[in-house]
Amino acid sequence: MKKATASSNTLNDPYRQSVQDVLQALEVDPEKGLSDKEVEKRRKKFGPNTLEEQDRESIWQILLAQVMNPVIYLLSAAALLAFLFGDIAEGVAILVVLLINTFIGFWMEFKAQKSMEALKEMDKIQARVLRNGEKTTIDAEAIVPGDILLVESGDLLSADGRLLAATELGLDESPLTGESVPVAKTPDTIDEEK
Repeated sequence: MKKATASSNTLNDPYRQSVQDVLQALEVDPEKGLSDKEVEKRRKKFGPNTLEEQDRESIWQILLAQVMNPVIYLLSAAALLAFLFGDIAEGVAILVVLLINTFIGFWMEFKAQKSMEALKEMDKIQARVLRNGEKTTIDAEAIVPGDILLVESGDLLSADGRLLAATELGLDESPLTGESVPVAKTPDTIDEEK
């Protein structure tokens, strides 16, 4: 998500600011959350809560990537030399290996791309938020800066956030940091040195 500045107040390093300062900067009531009108305004300003998608490779780009490979160059040179020295059988065998290798590499890359697209569609994350004074469940893509997220054990978090309150909270940050042990989190401010 883009930098969280929902108003004229700038919110830099929210982890270094008190909870009250963050709530004030984001102009949100911790008891009611955001109104539908404010959510729509922020959605227009910040866009959806999604990562920027990289351009999808075309079929020709995938094929070109398979051909533009040092191993392909080496095998092509070997096939050329085999033909130049009159060893037609060996040259043809190398060309067949080149074609098979290129086809298999292309097919695997193409299928991987399709699988990733299918996984993105399958893995829609839901989030519980406080809006208009009521708890509601929304798609995580609809989270905007200033939303009050309601988190329970086992939830996946799909946005940066500032803790307002927590009891014995530990987060599994292994996908981001590789740490195998949950990291304890508190709503306290954090010094820059930490």
